[in-house]
Amino acid sequence: MTEQQFKKRYSQYHANRYHDIDPRTVSQRSAIFRAAARLLCDGFAGEEVPPDAVVGYLVDEGGYLFSQTLGTIRDVIRQEAMQHEDVCYYLDDEYMDVVHYVPQAMVDNERYPDVVDGGYYALITITR
Repeated sequence: MTEQQFKKRYSQYHANRYHDIDPRTVSQRSAIFRAAARLLCDGFAGEEVPPDAVVGYLVDEGGYLFSQTLGTIRDVIRQEAMQHEDVCYYLDDEYMDVVHYVPQAMVDNERYPDVVDGGYYALITITR
């Protein structure tokens, strides 16, 4: 399937589905895939996002913000398609199903000492 075919099919699928999915019934892996697909199809803040954009997730642990990059949007979608579980997911934690952009400036900010990388899209934010 080409990128354009994926965008068309996923956009149609997403438009026809109930949007308020209970996070307790969806795994974080599925949420990450859905967020990557939405980011690829819909862009971010009105701008198109290329498939080689770097993505990851955030972990909010009692006021400390940790970050983890996963690879590119293409990598995340391909991993789901191949049914690989290369990344450790915390299945007992809550998460917000929303995409954030993590600026590079957060890496050097003393308030966010645990952000290991910047300049990427956080597909979900995990709350512990």
